[in-house]
Amino acid sequence: HVATSKCSSSAAAIYATHNAMRDAFAEAARLFGLQARTEPPTVDVLLGEFTKQQCMVLFPKKSSGPAAKRAKIAQEIVEEMDNLSMASTQDKEKLNSLSRAMKQTVLGAADDAVGRRVDVLVTDQDENLAVDVAGTHPFLANTRKKNAAFLTQLWVREQARQLNPAIVVGKEPTPSIQTMEKNKRRTHAPLLQIAKAQQHKGVRAKSLTFKPAVMSRLCEFSPGMFEAVEWIAARLLARGKNGPSQPREQSANARKTMLDWMVTATATHFGRALMETGVPSCAQNVMICTKTRRKRARSPRSTAVQQRVLPAEAAPHTPIGLGKKVRRISGLTPPPKPSQHQVENTRASLL
Repeated sequence: HVATSKCSSSAAAIYATHNAMRDAFAEAARLFGLQARTEPPTVDVLLGEFTKQQCMVLFPKKSSGPAAKRAKIAQEIVEEMDNLSMASTQDKEKLNSLSRAMKQTVLGAADDAVGRRVDVLVTDQDENLAVDVAGTHPFLANTRKKNAAFLTQLWVREQARQLNPAIVVGKEPTPSIQTMEKNKRRTHAPLLQIAKAQQHKGVRAKSLTFKPAVMSRLCEFSPGMFEAVEWIAARLLARGKNGPSQPREQSANARKTMLDWMVTATATHFGRALMETGVPSCAQNVMICTKTRRKRARSPRSTAVQQRVLPAEAAPHTPIGLGKKVRRISGLTPPPKPSQHQVENTRASLL
């Protein structure tokens, strides 16, 4: 609840977390000599081929309702325009017809229509990297059960690997990271499709690269985050080959700096969100953080909900019910059950 903007007490801090991640990524790119813009107009991302009003209709902020239907119509019109060869009079007439349809679609949009933008645009000569940062949390309601099953399976495989080193443990991120990356790629797919068409028409020299830089509130990086950092490191490495600087040291420093800055931005502002909702830094207390219950908690009749946490020495080494899974995945057969004769002899020796 605190990890999203649904909590009124933590909404400002959560939005500040997103903005801090965005600014940290852009500032780190500028630190190493690249051009970076935060929330650039989509008109500039598409090299001025479309007007501001057309971009608002093509890429609406809301993914449902009349705006989404209008965006689908406009994207179909743009796709038909790209397929015209302009070699015949019929194609020219069809282009004029599509232009009028596009104009009517734009005029049908609301005056307060808001378009969707990428968070950061990094430029290096003719190459562009569009980055959309996002934060998530493993305890979100839509992925909580999937994360629990994922982490349990990961723990089981790690324990089985200690018994059988041949077992391979996957490097996939948690389901919350995967879901957020998938949503970001689906959201910006129309923009990338138009940018790809621009490259085929010769409007754009090189394709537009898009990376969703997702990070958990617990500082888990997404594959897109590493890919975005590697894109910048590769450009620095290519630049250093033609200059007197040390390219490998510079690219390695860029990786470390960018990831460190993202962790700092996330941890600082998410800690602020927890403090604003009344959650203490002590892990042994679980406080009520919803708005209604917080008001109720201020009354003298109520008491804070507390949950005791077992120390590390008292925690069981293997959770109940997972021992069989560890042995099955490791390929080790369970110990044989004792025979009735062995049971009777053991019982007699104890008596």
